Amino acid sequence: MADSIKARGLTTIGLLGTQFTMEKPFYKERMKQHHGIDLLIPTEMDRERVHNIIFDELCVGTICPKSKQYYQSVIDQLEEQGAEGVILGCTEIPLLITQADSRLPLFDSTKLHAEMAISRALSDKIII
Repeated sequence: MADSIKARGLTTIGLLGTQFTMEKPFYKERMKQHHGIDLLIPTEMDRERVHNIIFDELCVGTICPKSKQYYQSVIDQLEEQGAEGVILGCTEIPLLITQADSRLPLFDSTKLHAEMAISRALSDKIII
């Protein structure tokens, strides 16, 4: 994921996901320490709602237009804070938001991780 972000020359990225993903330091610290990428997260109230939409709607197959608008407003707020792009850091979020829904580049963590796994699986390199 970091390679995709750095390939676009971006250094400040918003992060959407579960509360755990947004609030715990593992994601934020790794991106900063290993890749020089600063992560911005929504406000506490927005983190809670982003999280609840994932579990109460997306995980049960509900796609709500109002939730899409809400995510778009959170992305806009992250842009106002300086985000140059946004990581969709949860498998279900791309069910609701796609690149067509955002001015900022979106980084679908599920897709990017799958592409990397395929690339490594088809590579001649042995990674231990």
